Amino acid sequence: MHRRVAIALSLAGLGFLAWLASRSGARHPPQTADFFDFYYAAVAARLGTPLHESGDGGYIYPPLLAVLLTPLSHLGPSAARLAWAALLTALLPVAAWLSARVAARSFGLPAWTPGVVAAGALAVILLGETWKSEFEWLNCDLLLILATVGALVLLERRPALAGGLLGAAAAIKYLPLLFLPYLIVRGRWRAAAGLAVGLGAALLLPAAYLGWDRNLAALGVAVRGLGGMSGVVDQAGAAVASGAARIEPVVAGYSMSVTSAAARVAEGAGLGRPWGLAIAGVVAAACTGLAWSLYHARGERFWRRRPPDAVDGALTAVEWSGVVVAGLLFSPQTSHRHLNMLLPVVALACALALLGSPRRRGAILLVAGQVVLLVGATAVPGLPGLRRATELWSAYGGKAACVAGMYATVLWVGLDAAGRLRGGRADGAADQPRMST
Repeated sequence: MHRRVAIALSLAGLGFLAWLASRSGARHPPQTADFFDFYYAAVAARLGTPLHESGDGGYIYPPLLAVLLTPLSHLGPSAARLAWAALLTALLPVAAWLSARVAARSFGLPAWTPGVVAAGALAVILLGETWKSEFEWLNCDLLLILATVGALVLLERRPALAGGLLGAAAAIKYLPLLFLPYLIVRGRWRAAAGLAVGLGAALLLPAAYLGWDRNLAALGVAVRGLGGMSGVVDQAGAAVASGAARIEPVVAGYSMSVTSAAARVAEGAGLGRPWGLAIAGVVAAACTGLAWSLYHARGERFWRRRPPDAVDGALTAVEWSGVVVAGLLFSPQTSHRHLNMLLPVVALACALALLGSPRRRGAILLVAGQVVLLVGATAVPGLPGLRRATELWSAYGGKAACVAGMYATVLWVGLDAAGRLRGGRADGAADQPRMST
């Protein structure tokens, strides 16, 4: 990559970050931003009142996040919102740079060049619409992104700590729990144990602030709230009254996941929710079979533990991204905004395209994958005049298919790059910087 191009992309990313900061909390009215669910839960934690009944009853998570934000509860709502927005503004460039750097390092590419910054900036821009929503709603997905990428950085040197980081993140939102079966399949026992211990510790740690009984009660409300996604509880008032967090059912209109689409299909056909799970399971099996075929074509192991070698880091980075994608595709709820969790995946694609030397076909595939993601998923929250069409596209798997297609290109090119790295053909200079002055 030419240095001037890298600088231009980095400056574009900085400008985009400034614009995002200007959009922070831009809801109508602003008090509807997700942050205030966290904020009022933190106030409730400090005052000794029920966390999940605070504010408008929108706090649906375990108590850890509310306890972590108790320092902000000493501020007024507006000041706390500004402080949270400033924290997000500071964390996003760190997450983008770290995502691009670990991707580059995993494939033996130069990891301390302006190109890494450019790859991270480009990844944020490509996911721009999702980050706009994140800053408008002021949610906490950046914490999960940083934990996910940080765990990948630590995985080889400090596997137990890497797992513990994932476990702590899962006590904020549940998505990182999907790394547990992956770690077990790959035989990373210390990381898997670290995740289990970290999760347990993060669930129980708030008891030091809340007290044992209040913490257990809040955990019970959060866990029972998961039943709301299956349709056991459909109304917010009933959810709170029954001692369950107010989580929307799996068929909620805003969710674009395969699981939600399958549940809608089953419901529309007059079938029960178990049929929806069965449909989602068939789709998951098909995706797994496709992934296995790609591994087989590249001569890589899919199920069995691989012997450690110089390429294991590259394959792990690709698979780490796959776990994130699988979590978004098959979660009971995935909103358009949640696609910002794809930052490490898109940063990996950008690093391979900008810093590596993929074959011409591979470069075309990477670009095509990002175009599919942009046009079919991240940039279509509701096109003017086509709102109903875009709602149906999202509701019945269109966006999910685009996310899966994008990852298929990253997987194919990543496996190819890892294979050439193992064979010593290494990207025409995968170990050499491609920067020019």
